[in-house]
Amino acid sequence: MTAQTQPTHNIALKPKICPDCLTEHLPHAPHDKESLFYNCTFFGQYGRWPTWSDAIAHCSPEIRTVWGEGKFQLYCVLNVNPCL
Repeated sequence: MTAQTQPTHNIALKPKICPDCLTEHLPHAPHDKESLFYNCTFFGQYGRWPTWSDAIAHCSPEIRTVWGEGKFQLYCVLNVNPCL
């Protein structure tokens, strides 16, 4: 999701909670595709369920490449760096 398509909701978020997937992750990390909020919001905007490609669309080319190669299991929650 881009800044133009931010969901509107009345949820008071903790400072590091992503407004797109309602999970805690670094801004450059993928959204949580398993998040019910992310799935429902995405479906409401695009008429289809999100894929991991959608969840990483805002990430840098390096992170998208790593995900595409399947070398890392990234769950980037609570500021944990991805590991092998």
